[in-house]
Formats: sequence, C-alpha cells, structure tokens
Amino acid sequence: MAEAQTSLKGVSTALNDKKGSLGKLINDTLLYNNLNATAASSNELISDMKANPKRYVHFSVFGGGGKDKTKKETTKQPDGTVKTETKKVSAVRP
Repeated sequence: MAEAQTSLKGVSTALNDKKGSLGKLINDTLLYNNLNATAASSNELISDMKANPKRYVHFSVFGGGGKDKTKKETTKQPDGTVKTETKKVSAVRP
C-alpha cells in the first residue's frame, strides 16, 4: 500500500512539474488551445477533402497538354448548398 502511495505521489509530482509532455498539456493553456485549434483545422480539412476531392487530387496520365485551362468546380457547403465556380488553371510543368 505504501509503495502504491509513493508511486502515485511521484506521478502527481511529475504532472505538476510541467517537464513532461502530459504535464505541459495539463498546465499550459496556450499549448492546450493550440492543440485544440490544430485538431479542429485538421477535421475541417479532412471534411473538405471528402466533400471536394477534386480540389486536392489532380491526376493526368499524359500531363494535360501544357495549356492553360478553365474548370468548373462544384463545392458542397456545410449548410447543404452547392456552389459552382469557374477557375483558370495554369499548366504546371516539371
């Protein structure tokens, strides 16, 4: 029983010292808020990638001819509406 108490006291001290990752996360409000913001941004990006995969993945077997093109991009908004935009796409050459 005394050994368990000593171990628990050591864990508690380590968390309060702010030296380890978990201690910093518990005690540093800025770090906690930044991690939450990063997680929220990542979730938004993943949701948008699922809703609009053509915005992020471009695939051409023969390179697309090297000409400037226009394309229509349809975007699903979070409120359920659909927005269509025409964009000029420049040729990218390696």
